[in-house]
Amino acid sequence: MSTPFSRQIDSSFLYQSKGHKEAFGRLQFMVENNHLGVLTGEVGSGKSTLIRHLF
Repeated sequence: MSTPFSRQIDSSFLYQSKGHKEAFGRLQFMVENNHLGVLTGEVGSGKSTLIRHLF
């Protein structure tokens, strides 16, 4: 059974709070410099959406 709603959030509509901007900047730095990092946070805080926004 298919549903008309996707569980995927379109990251182009992402509102970046101050914390999201800082996390995104750090993630972007790690990707650009081939570094390894860990992203942690509360359930529903936007971790997966932030990662999708990188790519």
